[in-house]
Amino acid sequence: MNHLADLLPKLFPDSQIAKDIRLKRTKVQAVINNCIGETEKENLISDLKSQMFSILIDESTDIAVVKTVAVVVRNYVNSAPIETIDPMTEINHKDLKDIYLGLGVQKELDSVENEERKLTLRKMCKNFIIRACVGLCKRYCFNDKIMTEIAKFDLEKVISDDREESVSSLFPLLPRIAPTSIQHQQELDDEWRKLPLYYKDLDLSQPPDVFWHQVSFHVNSKQREFILVSIVIAA
Repeated sequence: MNHLADLLPKLFPDSQIAKDIRLKRTKVQAVINNCIGETEKENLISDLKSQMFSILIDESTDIAVVKTVAVVVRNYVNSAPIETIDPMTEINHKDLKDIYLGLGVQKELDSVENEERKLTLRKMCKNFIIRACVGLCKRYCFNDKIMTEIAKFDLEKVISDDREESVSSLFPLLPRIAPTSIQHQQELDDEWRKLPLYYKDLDLSQPPDVFWHQVSFHVNSKQREFILVSIVIAA
């Protein structure tokens, strides 16, 4: 608690007010209880409503009249909607020493003795990744329903066990390419459900357009098996 006055100038180095501020225990406690504490309480409530957590709860052994419950929350970033993650928020960043740059880069860094040069390289790589993420956020709408649906047709996913069992969720989003009759919609769904049975015959290393062209000409018992599914998804 006594370190808050020393911490503020470091948090706001460009603020003369932060540098000149003088806080003793009573004022610091008031700031924590009335400002920081209330804000964090609101943030925690908001997070608990939208995130998945592993929570550890411990009750204090203090003999005071008011008991304190300590809550430790581990927030998994991959459970947060991707569009809510701000690449510029440094509190979500890894420490520079923990950034993975690949085995080749790590091998080169191990041969460099100057720690400052290593740190500079890691900072440059981090800044490049941040700028790339910001650019992606500006260019793409990650909560767009069509993009979410299209992601389900990644070549690795279309033959996996946890894939969607039906493509019917795509029909209302892409009405121009969806079959108009229930019969053709069912035939499309049947083709989609049979696709994993033939994964050994399909080359997943191909570009998507080549892959679906290959699927469209897959023959079983002298009949083409996947005409509709390849046309709709390739479109």
